[in-house]
Amino acid sequence: MSSTLNRCEQQSCMKSAEPPDWMTAVDELVRFYVDESALGLGKTLAAARKDVIHAGHPLVPECPVGTLR
Repeated sequence: MSSTLNRCEQQSCMKSAEPPDWMTAVDELVRFYVDESALGLGKTLAAARKDVIHAGHPLVPECPVGTLR
């Protein structure tokens, strides 16, 4: 039971409004933007790289998720 709770606590950072520090792009280094048609890919790349942003990313508030319809 405690391992399940621990897993849930670890994943809670993914549900917060602000991304964790290990996932924050650096404004001066941004080279790639992934729109929401590939949002899963964009979030995965943003977690691994500091030069990728995606729809809904804090550095691009003018591109919220849900604008593609």
